[in-house]
Amino acid sequence: MALRQLFRGRVWSVTPATVVVDDGSTVVLWLPPDVEGKAGDGDPLGEWTLRDIRWAERRRGILRLTQLGERRSTLFFWDDDGAFQGWYVNLERPMTRSPFGFDFEDRILDLWIAADLHWRWLDLDEFRRARELEFLSTVEVEETVADGEQALAAAIAGEPPFRAGWEQWKPDPSWAVPKLDPSWLRPPTRDGA
Repeated sequence: MALRQLFRGRVWSVTPATVVVDDGSTVVLWLPPDVEGKAGDGDPLGEWTLRDIRWAERRRGILRLTQLGERRSTLFFWDDDGAFQGWYVNLERPMTRSPFGFDFEDRILDLWIAADLHWRWLDLDEFRRARELEFLSTVEVEETVADGEQALAAAIAGEPPFRAGWEQWKPDPSWAVPKLDPSWLRPPTRDGA
């Protein structure tokens, strides 16, 4: 299964993933450590090419939880000793299904919420620049900020997916490391077909 991150209608990154949950409303994906994928080399607000990459910084792997139809996904991070570090809230257009996995289009601004609930916005400069270049409309900018604020309020209140038990989740050690299928090369479509 491939998880593709799109930007401006093009693939910015693609990562093979293992489906943990897919019940029609919630999708949980496991992005294991050292998995091989593709990532943009260049400026996402300008031009880029895709290069091979091994996601070595994911030493403990990442769990990605998405409520289908929402404009965000919550990524769970652990340190090298397995202690939960916090949530990375990826603000994005709603994730869509594709014949080979899932696509999402990033809205650039992100939110980091540490396990102790200290938080900070991420990628503010790129977010401002994307707005100036009109890659994001005024409505999208307002929605993105509001979505981040709602995620922060949910984290502080302990509402799912925050403090819902995923922080203690562990992958099945028998799972094979997923590989990219060449089908991910098909152009992205708006409807996920």
